[in-house]
Amino acid sequence: MRISRVIVHPITFLLLFGLIIISDSYSQSQNQINLSGKWKVTWNDGTHGPNYIDQFCRINPSIDSLRYLDVDVPMDLNIAMQKKGIVGDLNFGANYLSARWIAEQYWQYFKQFDVPAEALNKTSLLTFDRLDYLAKIYLNGEFVGSHENAFIPCTIDVTGKLKEGKNTLSIGIASGLYDVADENISDYNGALNRHLNKRHW
Repeated sequence: MRISRVIVHPITFLLLFGLIIISDSYSQSQNQINLSGKWKVTWNDGTHGPNYIDQFCRINPSIDSLRYLDVDVPMDLNIAMQKKGIVGDLNFGANYLSARWIAEQYWQYFKQFDVPAEALNKTSLLTFDRLDYLAKIYLNGEFVGSHENAFIPCTIDVTGKLKEGKNTLSIGIASGLYDVADENISDYNGALNRHLNKRHW
């Protein structure tokens, strides 16, 4: 699971190459705020706390900051957990299987960023180059959209939803395994017809 890139036109957020574009009338360097770098991330298996991704990603990290890790964005969560020493080298032995729990969690990415006053009257499109896979997006605590395709960019009109100064972007990510758990694939391959083994969906 990963978030790939977020852009807002003319205010553009690059989530996994974060970026804000303010207006076409400004030079390229003045138009962009790069959101790449450190994000806060945490996870939940649905048994402790909210058991829906949209509830989970509304949690404010300031309430329990010790739950959150700093991770680099863009970066695959499996690699991020490996870099933190939480899982072993994914290319060694059966480590990838022991890291399967990563795909079975709800994840919340969280970042705060500043927006200049001159950007507020501009058309603002929030664009993600890649969200992998099931995503719910909140801007300043307001639900602004969702996306369910890792191969198609996601664009959301957030005009009028930005505020001068500090803004908060919170993104809930799930692998989609639970979403397809009830799909019947016995006619396709009975061996694959298991609760969390339906990745081809």
